[in-house]
Amino acid sequence: MAASAFAGRWPTKEEITRLRVLAEWRNLPTIEKPLETWSQIGALVTEEMRMLGMAEALVSTKLIEHWPEVVGNFIASHTRTETLRDGELVVRVGQPTLRFELERNLRTTIINRLNEALGGIFIRSIRFVHG
Repeated sequence: MAASAFAGRWPTKEEITRLRVLAEWRNLPTIEKPLETWSQIGALVTEEMRMLGMAEALVSTKLIEHWPEVVGNFIASHTRTETLRDGELVVRVGQPTLRFELERNLRTTIINRLNEALGGIFIRSIRFVHG
Protein backbone atom coordinates (compact mmCIF):
# COMPACT_ATOMS: atom_id res chain seq x y z
CA MET A 1 0.00 0.00 0.00
CA ALA A 2 1.66 3.19 -1.15
CA ALA A 3 1.66 6.41 0.85
CA SER A 4 -0.48 8.04 -1.84
CA ALA A 5 -3.26 5.61 -0.89
CA PHE A 6 -3.77 7.68 2.25
CA ALA A 7 -4.13 11.02 0.47
CA GLY A 8 -6.71 13.11 2.29
CA ARG A 9 -7.14 10.79 5.28
CA TRP A 10 -5.27 9.23 8.19
CA PRO A 11 -4.32 5.55 7.87
CA THR A 12 -6.07 3.13 10.22
CA LYS A 13 -4.14 1.25 12.92
CA GLU A 14 -4.43 -1.93 10.85
CA GLU A 15 -2.92 -0.19 7.80
CA ILE A 16 -0.07 1.20 9.90
CA THR A 17 0.62 -2.24 11.36
CA ARG A 18 0.59 -3.78 7.86
CA LEU A 19 3.07 -1.19 6.58
CA ARG A 20 5.39 -1.80 9.54
CA VAL A 21 5.32 -5.58 9.08
CA LEU A 22 6.00 -5.27 5.35
CA ALA A 23 8.85 -2.83 5.96
CA GLU A 24 10.42 -5.18 8.50
CA TRP A 25 10.00 -8.22 6.20
CA ARG A 26 11.61 -6.36 3.30
CA ASN A 27 14.46 -5.11 5.53
CA LEU A 28 13.43 -1.52 4.92
CA PRO A 29 13.99 1.24 7.45
CA THR A 30 11.28 1.20 10.09
CA ILE A 31 8.44 3.66 9.85
CA GLU A 32 8.37 6.23 12.61
CA LYS A 33 5.32 6.06 14.81
CA PRO A 34 2.77 8.56 13.40
CA LEU A 35 0.57 10.78 15.48
CA GLU A 36 -2.26 8.41 16.27
CA THR A 37 -4.57 10.61 18.27
CA TRP A 38 -6.24 13.92 17.59
CA SER A 39 -5.17 15.18 21.01
CA GLN A 40 -1.50 14.93 19.99
CA ILE A 41 -2.25 16.83 16.80
CA GLY A 42 -4.25 19.42 18.76
CA ALA A 43 -1.37 19.89 21.19
CA LEU A 44 1.02 20.53 18.29
CA VAL A 45 -1.34 23.02 16.66
CA THR A 46 -1.87 24.79 19.99
CA GLU A 47 1.87 25.13 20.57
CA GLU A 48 2.48 26.42 17.03
CA MET A 49 -0.31 29.00 17.37
CA ARG A 50 1.18 30.24 20.63
CA MET A 51 4.61 30.52 19.03
CA LEU A 52 3.12 32.53 16.15
CA GLY A 53 1.29 34.90 18.50
CA MET A 54 -2.14 33.56 17.65
CA ALA A 55 -3.14 32.60 21.18
CA GLU A 56 -6.19 34.87 21.14
CA ALA A 57 -7.50 33.15 18.01
CA LEU A 58 -7.09 29.82 19.76
CA VAL A 59 -8.99 31.09 22.80
CA SER A 60 -11.76 32.38 20.50
CA THR A 61 -12.13 28.94 18.98
CA LYS A 62 -12.31 27.28 22.38
CA LEU A 63 -14.74 29.97 23.52
CA ILE A 64 -17.19 29.18 20.72
CA GLU A 65 -16.96 25.50 21.61
CA HIS A 66 -17.64 26.05 25.35
CA TRP A 67 -20.23 28.85 25.05
CA PRO A 68 -23.36 26.60 25.15
CA GLU A 69 -21.98 24.60 28.08
CA VAL A 70 -21.26 27.73 30.09
CA VAL A 71 -24.42 29.76 29.48
CA GLY A 72 -26.93 27.00 28.80
CA ASN A 73 -28.98 26.15 25.73
CA PHE A 74 -31.56 28.96 26.02
CA ILE A 75 -29.02 31.79 26.28
CA ALA A 76 -26.74 30.16 23.69
CA SER A 77 -29.60 29.99 21.19
CA HIS A 78 -30.33 33.73 21.62
CA THR A 79 -26.72 34.97 21.64
CA ARG A 80 -23.63 34.82 19.47
CA THR A 81 -20.02 35.49 20.45
CA GLU A 82 -18.61 38.13 18.11
CA THR A 83 -15.03 39.05 18.96
CA LEU A 84 -12.42 38.68 21.66
CA ARG A 85 -9.81 41.44 21.81
CA ASP A 86 -7.55 42.39 24.68
CA GLY A 87 -9.62 40.39 27.14
CA GLU A 88 -12.97 41.94 26.13
CA LEU A 89 -15.57 39.57 24.73
CA VAL A 90 -18.33 41.05 22.57
CA VAL A 91 -21.57 39.07 22.57
CA ARG A 92 -24.51 39.83 20.28
CA VAL A 93 -27.89 39.32 21.98
CA GLY A 94 -31.16 39.04 20.04
CA GLN A 95 -33.58 40.21 22.74
CA PRO A 96 -33.30 43.46 24.73
CA THR A 97 -34.73 41.90 27.89
CA LEU A 98 -32.20 39.09 27.77
CA ARG A 99 -29.42 41.61 27.21
CA PHE A 100 -30.54 43.53 30.30
CA GLU A 101 -30.58 40.31 32.36
CA LEU A 102 -27.13 39.29 31.16
CA GLU A 103 -25.62 42.72 31.84
CA ARG A 104 -27.11 43.19 35.28
CA ASN A 105 -27.16 39.73 36.83
CA LEU A 106 -25.08 37.19 34.93
CA ARG A 107 -22.01 39.03 33.61
CA THR A 108 -19.63 38.09 36.46
CA THR A 109 -20.86 34.50 36.60
CA ILE A 110 -20.37 34.06 32.85
CA ILE A 111 -16.86 35.56 32.97
CA ASN A 112 -15.85 33.24 35.83
CA ARG A 113 -17.32 30.14 34.16
CA LEU A 114 -15.72 30.93 30.79
CA ASN A 115 -12.29 31.47 32.34
CA GLU A 116 -12.68 28.20 34.23
CA ALA A 117 -13.69 26.35 31.04
CA LEU A 118 -10.81 27.90 29.09
CA GLY A 119 -8.27 27.10 31.78
CA GLY A 120 -6.99 30.58 32.55
CA ILE A 121 -7.91 34.24 32.83
CA PHE A 122 -8.53 35.15 29.21
CA ILE A 123 -11.74 37.16 29.58
CA ARG A 124 -11.72 40.27 31.75
CA SER A 125 -14.97 41.86 30.58
CA ILE A 126 -18.01 41.17 28.42
CA ARG A 127 -19.86 43.72 26.33
CA PHE A 128 -23.38 42.72 25.32
CA VAL A 129 -24.71 44.38 22.16
CA HIS A 130 -28.24 44.20 20.79
CA GLY A 131 -28.78 42.89 17.31
